[in-house]
Amino acid sequence: MKEVTIQTFRHEKANPPAYVLKGYDDINTVLDDQILQGQAMQASSYMKGTLKRDTIAWNLKLDTMQKIIDEMSKCQRTWMNLEPVFSSDDIEKTLPVETVKFREVDKLWRETTDQINDDP
Repeated sequence: MKEVTIQTFRHEKANPPAYVLKGYDDINTVLDDQILQGQAMQASSYMKGTLKRDTIAWNLKLDTMQKIIDEMSKCQRTWMNLEPVFSSDDIEKTLPVETVKFREVDKLWRETTDQINDDP
């Protein structure tokens, strides 16, 4: 099986520029394929004992990974919509509490995408 990595690109419109994730299609294709294969194996009448337990555990890990990727995609879309809004000085004055909350999320998102860029 080929190695699948998360691709990033530098989003220059962000202030300051930040990494954004792309290439979800490749990862989702591999995950979908592996999930289907795992489900087929799990449904087999030949699956028993340790092998069946290991297959169930593997399927749960794949399902969790798919959920993580989906949530990261949703978070990124929201972040990309909100980042330009909360970069405005007017918004900071109008919504100071929300701006502080967004900056906390923004910092965490940037740290996460920096780590992914360093080790895709």
